[in-house]
Amino acid sequence: MDWHREYVAESIKRFELDSFRRDPSFEWLQLVAAQNPRIADHARTVALEAGDTHGAAVAETVRNSVQGRRPRVSPKQGFVVARILAEKYGTARAVAAALYGLTDEEINDASV
Repeated sequence: MDWHREYVAESIKRFELDSFRRDPSFEWLQLVAAQNPRIADHARTVALEAGDTHGAAVAETVRNSVQGRRPRVSPKQGFVVARILAEKYGTARAVAAALYGLTDEEINDASV
């Protein structure tokens, strides 16, 4: 199941507004994005393009896990998926732009 664009925008904005987060963009990639099969599958593709077979295997495991009834993604798996995406895109906003076509304005205007 894929997420609605509005949910993606709201969740990124929510992380950015949380003053207790050190790196909200990376934490969103690690904690939220890793729970989405579409994003995990994209991380797998990015890892394969970069020649990172270990990262691709982890992203595939995450994708298969989150497609099940009770997704279980370990912190280490989430970190690997986040690292893959951060190395290519840099920020959660850039990942959202690439996969969902979201603009900075749409994320800024999202209701939280």
